[in-house]
Amino acid sequence: MSELNKKPEQTNPDSYSPKTPKLAGLMMDSPVDNIVNGEEIPFLFKKQIIHLSKSVLVGKKVTYPTAKQGVPEEEGGNPHLSLLWDACGRDGTFDWLESQNDSVLMEAYLGLYYNINIDNDGMFSYLVGSLMAEGAAVPAGFACHAIPETDAAICWFKYEKGEDIWAINPHGVVDRYMAEQGYAGLFSGASGWCSELYPFGEQPDEILGYLIACREKVNEV
Repeated sequence: MSELNKKPEQTNPDSYSPKTPKLAGLMMDSPVDNIVNGEEIPFLFKKQIIHLSKSVLVGKKVTYPTAKQGVPEEEGGNPHLSLLWDACGRDGTFDWLESQNDSVLMEAYLGLYYNINIDNDGMFSYLVGSLMAEGAAVPAGFACHAIPETDAAICWFKYEKGEDIWAINPHGVVDRYMAEQGYAGLFSGASGWCSELYPFGEQPDEILGYLIACREKVNEV
């Protein structure tokens, strides 16, 4: 199993911007915190607001019509996004990402939803990759997406193989947690995104982190 607490030196030593948190620090042992708006959420064990520095997600992507997402493929819907994960496992994408010790900021795979309905085009993009420092190499055949400095809400879920983690709607759980904390989600637009997160390596339990870019609400006068 990969060391989850590795993090390369920053590429710009003169930068005083907040640093991307270490994955081990985000997942460190703490009392289970599984209550959102007074409701106990299955699988949830931790929730937090974090700050991400400017970075780039490097990996492989697909772009599909938003309206066809979730529609069975035999009925004209988009191919299942798990096919992209499968392809990354077969074509060496994951092996390459895990080898980038000098650039990777979090030892995890993200499945990022972004460019959602940009310019009302009815499309969205989904990129499976890892978070890298600015200026990281992007090999031929790979895609990348710049992540601006932002706050992000994240909820962590632990489950066993075969359990349906998606039945609880992780996105909705994070959305409710953000509202409880006084934050608003940034789902769309050039700086908006949401993402699944899976730590590198074999896990004794299945771990899902679900993130949504967000900003603190400003009280109206």
